[in-house]
This record gives sequence, C-alpha cells and structure tokens, in this order.
Amino acid sequence: MQGPARVQWRLNGRLLMIGPGSVDVPSGTRALQAREPQRGVVVVVPIVDDVADWDALPSVQLLLRARPWATVKLGDELLGQTPLQPVSVVPGRYVVRFERPGQVVTRTVDVRAGVGTVKVNVDMEADADR
Repeated sequence: MQGPARVQWRLNGRLLMIGPGSVDVPSGTRALQAREPQRGVVVVVPIVDDVADWDALPSVQLLLRARPWATVKLGDELLGQTPLQPVSVVPGRYVVRFERPGQVVTRTVDVRAGVGTVKVNVDMEADADR
C-alpha cells in the first residue's frame, strides 16, 4: 500500500495498518478503505497490480474563500488564514470550518473526481453558524 504516513488502511472495517507498507489481504480483494484522519476523509482505494495506491487517486483542487477573512480548518488540519492557495485533495466528503472572533461557518463539501476545482465561498457575517 502506498500513501501518506498517517493513512489508516482497512478491509471490512478491520484496521490492517497505518501508513505505507505491505500486508496480505485475501485473494480476490479488489479495494481497501483508506482514512486520512487529519482531513477526516474516507475513500475506497482500488487494488491494481496487487497495490492499493493512495497517490494514484485523482486529485481535485479545493478553493476556500471567506469574506472578509477567516482562519480555515480542513477536518482537523489548520490551513491558515484567507486568502489561501488552492488545496489539493482526493475525492471525498470534507468538513471545512471558517473561524474569526465571534463567528464560525461550517461547510460539508462533497468533492468528486473530474471536477478540477471545487470552490467554497462564505460570507462570515451573513453565513455564521447561529
């Protein structure tokens, strides 16, 4: 299995390993579930030529904007203060949190393969969670 050091690899809900490496799986296994805990995304990674390769998953750009500004977290990963450069992600469901003093906006974003760029724009004053 190939991918980031923190990826948790599972088969039928059972943790196989964390990070890149090798593990035996039953013959005929066609995919593994992989969870990237910092960003909170769970994806299905196909096994091709006996390898489950996170890095072979399609990449999508996530463009996060806040007016007038915000500190942004993608899952548990602190990305910084807007404006931000686009963030490369694999397709999946993400929770994005925009914060500034006294205001929080949370968005769940479904990122699909082949989209290119997914834009999330928030108005901190109008969209703040109540």
